[in-house]
Amino acid sequence: MLFLKNELLLACIDKSIGLPTFIMASDSSYQLYFLLESPVFILNKDSVD
Repeated sequence: MLFLKNELLLACIDKSIGLPTFIMASDSSYQLYFLLESPVFILNKDSVD
């Protein structure tokens, strides 16, 4: 599933994780980078025991 850059930004706002510091686009995806004051770990809810 491909996302638009605007959809990724809205998802960041909806999940209250803030806006990314840097967005890098490739031919098939985006990578979002965040500059944080303290570490945060985001897990896939399906992989949590």
